[in-house]
Amino acid sequence: MEERELESEPEKQEEEPLSMDLSGLNEDALSMMGISKREVADALRTWTQEHGFSSATGAQFLEPMLVRFSEEKYSMDCQLIFADGGNGIQPEDAQTKLTMDYFKEKKLLQIHK
Repeated sequence: MEERELESEPEKQEEEPLSMDLSGLNEDALSMMGISKREVADALRTWTQEHGFSSATGAQFLEPMLVRFSEEKYSMDCQLIFADGGNGIQPEDAQTKLTMDYFKEKKLLQIHK
């Protein structure tokens, strides 16, 4: 399980590209939760590299994005996206689903299968 403390970064003049593609990720929902798209992308990149999914290029979130709210955390599901190697065939792990939990008080994002 990946744990990562979220830090507020000062705004940069030029916006760097995200480290992962986040299809379907609703920025309004993230804003309401107090999480940035960059924080989600960076946490996802770290998790995929540490758990043997280094060929993952991003994640697909359900549209409309489903967020589960509880007293201590917000949870949302996504499915990893992999590069197809140019042949149009996705690897077997293309069905890998993840859950992201954001703990409000700790400002902590956890990713798990």
